[in-house]
Amino acid sequence: MEQNKEQKGIAQILIIVLILVGIAVGVYLVQQNTDFFSDAASKKKEVSQSQKTVPGQVAKKGEIEIKSGQDLQKVLTDLDNTDINAMDQELSQNDSDAASF
Repeated sequence: MEQNKEQKGIAQILIIVLILVGIAVGVYLVQQNTDFFSDAASKKKEVSQSQKTVPGQVAKKGEIEIKSGQDLQKVLTDLDNTDINAMDQELSQNDSDAASF
């Protein structure tokens, strides 16, 4: 019977120690500063004069530089002239290609 009481006492002590360690680790982690942005996203690269884009042209894939109303009008005209059916066919082809993997 005495050994059974000792085992209960040891289990209670281990649980208390585990809880205290958990609290200490939790407090430590809460005090740490977290950087949610990667280094690549936070560092801005200098663009040389030769790499600058002409307004209204594609700066990077999917990005368009618009600095005036004329640039916006040019982009909107290009968008209006885009063949939506051709884009839909290409997207369908991409979907079928992806499904084959």
